[in-house]
Amino acid sequence: MENGPTVSERSLESKRWAEALLQAVRTESRRRRRRPALRRQVWHLFYSWVHDPLVEAVIVAPDGRVHLLREGSWQTLASPFRQAGQVRELVRRLTLLPRRNGVPVHARLPEGFELFAWEAAPSGGATVLLHRIGSGRQASARLEPLLGYDRQAVDFLTRRLARRQHVLVCGPSHHARETVLAALAETAAGDGKLVCLIHPGRGLPVLRAAASIAVDFGRIIREPQLARVVLDQVSALSPDWIVSQEAPEPLLEAVAGWPDPSPGFMAAGFFPLRRFHDEGRRARAGDRLPPSVRLIVEVGGFRRPQVEGIWQALPGKGAVRAWRRASPWTPGLVALTDETPGDDRTGG
Repeated sequence: MENGPTVSERSLESKRWAEALLQAVRTESRRRRRRPALRRQVWHLFYSWVHDPLVEAVIVAPDGRVHLLREGSWQTLASPFRQAGQVRELVRRLTLLPRRNGVPVHARLPEGFELFAWEAAPSGGATVLLHRIGSGRQASARLEPLLGYDRQAVDFLTRRLARRQHVLVCGPSHHARETVLAALAETAAGDGKLVCLIHPGRGLPVLRAAASIAVDFGRIIREPQLARVVLDQVSALSPDWIVSQEAPEPLLEAVAGWPDPSPGFMAAGFFPLRRFHDEGRRARAGDRLPPSVRLIVEVGGFRRPQVEGIWQALPGKGAVRAWRRASPWTPGLVALTDETPGDDRTGG
């Protein structure tokens, strides 16, 4: 009868297994940290393709070269990829599927494209085909699915939008927060006139927009006085709502300084509140957030965005204001009714 492994042997085997696991984690961490500027470049190119309404199809060849079908003619671009693994990683991030070398992939992307990817040989590079589905203009997402079909949350936001409250849509992902921003804009539009401030060459999927104005948001940050110039151009259109793809501080301050009655305003940006106590359901905003902003929609996810919280400013004045999280998944929403004191567009 053979004896099993001793305690010391089992301990040594467990130690080797743990070391191998830690080494795999370190390797993956180094891979994820490698060339962040290159990853940003690849994502920038992807969005430049899918947001161009004249682009009908994109092919990424095994050698990394990119072929664009634009206005019926093919254009060949230099490869933005340094190695074949980056193409597979792009497919994985677009489809949210695990990396499986050699397995064909098919997915419908929220940008209005259908994706096909395959490899001719396990050692070869991947071929990726992006084909536009339907028209070049992408429809905005519906608000109800983004709120988890929570009727109370939908009614809550609809009432605030009817009052033209200033809203910030915040989250770490451009795609996620702009998806929710477009859904809110479609809900708020109604029969009114909606004007969008967009990045040059990258629009918002808001079908009810009466006009879209290309804005250099980076220049507004460098030259804050330009925010007033942009708003003067918008005011000439007599909008009921202004929807901005970014929320630079000079633009928020310029909007807050508009005389009443001013149009509604919503913009996408990073989360400006600092959570504290009460299981993260309360927060404070610093003096950089204008008092005209009374509502913040917090967005999570990347390829599959979801509203994670709705924040309402509590009554009060001053540079630092308190906020309460009225999430679709917490009872706090019941406490924020139409009769809440100070629940108006200008604060106090």
